[in-house]
Amino acid sequence: AKEVAASIKAGEDARLAREKAEAEVQAEKERHEKDAAAVAKQVEEERQAKEAAETAKRLAEEKLAQIQRAAEEGLRLKAQADSKRQDEERLAAEAADTLQKAESERLAREAEIAAIRAETERQSKEVARRIEEERQAREAAEKAAEAAKERLAAATE
Repeated sequence: AKEVAASIKAGEDARLAREKAEAEVQAEKERHEKDAAAVAKQVEEERQAKEAAETAKRLAEEKLAQIQRAAEEGLRLKAQADSKRQDEERLAAEAADTLQKAESERLAREAEIAAIRAETERQSKEVARRIEEERQAREAAEKAAEAAKERLAAATE
């Protein structure tokens, strides 16, 4: 009877040891699964962060290109205004010269010169105003381009 009791106890001990080992294996398996899930989550977060950085970089590059195009357009408009101003100045000078040569029509010509000068001055003021607006726009575009470059640099870091 002692041997049977010892055999039963040994069987019970073996069963408990096996259940304990199975529980440890299951716990280890669950730890590994949890670790794998955490690693997968971190990899996905890193992928999303990289994707967001690339999108931000692309948007910054597109904005910079827009700003550069706007600056180029501002410079083109300024050159066009300068050319127009020079043409107006040349025409005004030619008109003044023609008026001086026609002494017989001096009085009538003097009135025309005054009218031309007033119009030229008005146009010169208009051109100067446009040039100033374009200069301000160009400066704003340059500042925006510099800010975009800084944001791009920050985004790429």
